Amino acid sequence: MAEQTLPNATQLPIPMTSLASAAADPARLAAPQPIVAMHGIVKRYGGGADDGGDTTAVYALRGVDLTIRRGEFVAIVGPSGSGKTTLMNILGCLDVADRGRYVLAGVDVSRLEDDALAKVRNHFVGFVFQQSNLLARTSAVDNVALPLAYRGDSQRHAKALAALKAVGLERRAGHRPNQLSGGEQQRVAIARALVTSPAILLADEPTGALDSKTGAGIMALFAQLHASGRTVIVVTHDPRIADLAPRQVHLLDGRIVLDASTAEIHARRLDDASPFQAIAMAAPGAAAASPEAH
Repeated sequence: MAEQTLPNATQLPIPMTSLASAAADPARLAAPQPIVAMHGIVKRYGGGADDGGDTTAVYALRGVDLTIRRGEFVAIVGPSGSGKTTLMNILGCLDVADRGRYVLAGVDVSRLEDDALAKVRNHFVGFVFQQSNLLARTSAVDNVALPLAYRGDSQRHAKALAALKAVGLERRAGHRPNQLSGGEQQRVAIARALVTSPAILLADEPTGALDSKTGAGIMALFAQLHASGRTVIVVTHDPRIADLAPRQVHLLDGRIVLDASTAEIHARRLDDASPFQAIAMAAPGAAAASPEAH
C-alpha cells in the first residue's frame, strides 16, 4: 500500500506514515504557510464548564493568536505566571488548548489524542530544556541517537554524529555526561533535539542552569542554527536572553501584549511614554529599580 499523504484537519487521527512523510519532505516545510499558526488559544485550569462565566477557573491563556514562519528565531518572554510555560507546552504538543486552533507544519493538532500527539512531537518538535536530561551512563552520541532509536532508524549513529558536528562536539562523541562541561552537556541536548530534523526547535529556559558566558555561547549556537534555516523558539523570563533573538513575543496575564522585532523594541525603550515601558515595569523587580520606588 502506498504511503499516505499528509492529512488535513478532517482526516485525523494521523497515521505514523503520514507524519513521517511530512517531516521528511523539505518542500512541505518550505511551503509559504506558517510552521506555527495559533488562533484564539484558550487554556484554563479548574472550575466548571468553559462558558466564560466561571469565576473559580484560572485562565493561563486568554485568546492567544501567534504565527511563526519557517526559519524565524523567536523569543517568548514573560514573568512567572504570564502563561509562557503553558504556551510552550501547547506549542510542543505536550498539552492541548481548551479552545482555539493550532496548526503545526500543516497539521491541525488542536484536538489530537495522546498517541497522535506523541507522534507529532517525535517528528515535528525538538525540545531543549533548562536541564540537559542526558542519560548518565551513555555516551554523547548514543544520547543524541535516542529519539531515532524509537523510530528504529538504522542510520541513527551516523545521524547522531552529524548532529554533534553541527553543535561543534563531534570530537566528544564518546564522552559520557560527567566528562563534559555544563555548556557541552547542553550542546549535546541541542544535538539530540536536532537529530530528527524537526519543524521547530523549542527551548525552555535553555541557559537557566548556565553561567552568563556559557549561556551566551548557547544563544550564539541558536543564532547559527537560525542562520542555517532552522526555526528556533526560545522561552525565557530573561530580557537579556530575549534580546538575542530577532523577534520577541511578550506575554502578560495570559495575553500577548507585545509582538515586535528586537530592533523595534530597543528603539521604543527610549520612549518612556510608550506601552513598552509599561510592559517592562510589570516585570518582577522593576518597581525596586524605578526612581519612584525610592
